[in-house]
Formats: sequence, C-alpha cells, structure tokens
Amino acid sequence: VFAAPGGFFVRIDGEVLRAARAERGLSLGALAEIAGVSRKAIQLYESRHGTSLEVALRLGLRRFVYTSTIDIFEAAPGADFDESRIATAPKDTYYERSKQDADRLVTDAIQRGLMAVFLHPSGVYGPGPAASPGINNLIADLKRGKVPMMLPGGVPLVYSEDVGEGHVLAEEKGAVGERFILSTDYFPLTELAAKITQALGLKKSPPMMPLWLGRAVAGLGEAVSGITGKPPLIPRGQLEFLQWQARPLNQHARARLGVEALRVAALARVERGVDEDLDELARGEELARFAAIAGEGRDERDDDDEPGVHHQLR
Repeated sequence: VFAAPGGFFVRIDGEVLRAARAERGLSLGALAEIAGVSRKAIQLYESRHGTSLEVALRLGLRRFVYTSTIDIFEAAPGADFDESRIATAPKDTYYERSKQDADRLVTDAIQRGLMAVFLHPSGVYGPGPAASPGINNLIADLKRGKVPMMLPGGVPLVYSEDVGEGHVLAEEKGAVGERFILSTDYFPLTELAAKITQALGLKKSPPMMPLWLGRAVAGLGEAVSGITGKPPLIPRGQLEFLQWQARPLNQHARARLGVEALRVAALARVERGVDEDLDELARGEELARFAAIAGEGRDERDDDDEPGVHHQLR
C-alpha cells in the first residue's frame, strides 16, 4: 500500500491474482463484479501493468514514459525497420508476446486519457548491474572464459547512458502516443565478441556455433528443462530472435529528441562500455566476498558455474 496525491493505492501481484481466480473458477467478468471494478481493470492487474496504468490515469500524470522493446515491431529478416510498423501477429516467444500484450494495454490506456510515450531500446550495455542478463553478462562471461562458442546471428545495441538520456528527453519532448527506437548499430555476435575480447586483452575470440547445432541443443535443452525445471542452456526463442537480424533505425529519436549519442557508432563505444562494466563487475565481486566473510551465506562460485554459450542478450 502506498500513498500518492488522490488517495491510497495498492500494488497487486498479477500472478497471485490470476492463480487465485483460476483456483476458484472465476471469469474476468465475475471477479470484476465481485471487486466492483471493470473487466479491463482485472485484466490490467493480472498483466502486472494494471496498477501502474490505473494509478497514472487516476493521478492525471502529465507524462507516462513506457519502456517497451524493439521486439514488438514487424520487419522481414535482415531488413531495416522504424517505429511505423507494429507487429499484429503473435510473436514466437512468451517474452515477445507479453511485450505485445503490454503495448496494447498502454495503447488502450491512451484512449482513456493516459499521456503515454513509448521507448523501444535494443540490446542495452554499459554502466549498470554487471551481473544482470544481457550484454553486460556476456562481457563478464567472456572475461571468465565461460563462452566456448558464440551463437549464430546478431543483435542491435544501445549504450545504457544513451537510454537514460532518451527517457529524460522523451518525457520533455515526446508527444502522446509517440514512439522512439533507441538503438545505434547492429552486430553479428562473432564480431561483437571479437571487439569485446580485444578490449579485454584476451588472445582468442570464441568461434561461432553452427545453426543446426544450436537448434539441436535448444530443442534438447527445452525437453530437459521441462523435466528438471531449470532454464535451458540455449532458449529456443532467443536463438530464433538472433536469426531475425533486422536492423532498427534511430532517425526519429535523433530528429525529435536530439539524442546526439545515437549518432556515434556503437563499435566505437564498446571498449568504453567494457571498461565500465568491468568496474561494476569488480565492485560486485568485492561485495560478494564481503558478504561471505560476514557470514551472509554467500560464497564465490564463479569458477564452479557450468560454462555456457552465453546468457540473455536482451
């Protein structure tokens, strides 16, 4: 429960609400009638976006900046794309479909008066949690020698500080319903790994895994995951996303928001990002050692972790 102008508000765990509704055999409409809210409100609560959207609508916020993803756009494999084409067909992975659902919820809320602006970052790297899933994690794993092979395909990148600047400028300059892609360059993963290993001072960059092998490992991994409950080494959806190889265009964000850093080639910024990520990583490892000494039950298991191809790139 938290207080804000207009009253007291409650954050609702959408997963718990959905499970409780299913356990009691209640439809969205039946629960809405019991709770005294609309069916749409229950759907929003279960989506985990509902409370934020409803609070924003009730407070009449001057601007609601929604961080989405480039995954919701439509483009042919290997083609350029901008903000003009939203994919209407369901995407392949649960992650992508959840983003499509969330995007529709925000779009609907705009019709109800929400002053929302959309931001669509690509693969973010740079200062931030070095152990978080994404390019930062890939940098850390390359440093530790835990990436025997790179997956085929590629990924577009954007520097974390540019994403932060984009959010501030979108709040200041963006019009209601306007969308902005935040991205700089596209990299084949082998080229990205070569640049990172060079910045790390390593002698050898991992080779590329054949696509047929990646698909075989992904299929087997998902079958095993269904039994063990552990995430697969190579998620099939991630592998197929990397084969999309479409290039997001940033001209609209540059023209409307003036995010000057998006003009700088990402390749020229990777080395800086690597250096800053390693600083974050070092601080994180120091905290882990301190926690172990202090008896918090944490130990250094970096060297015992099972080597993997890489973790989430988005």
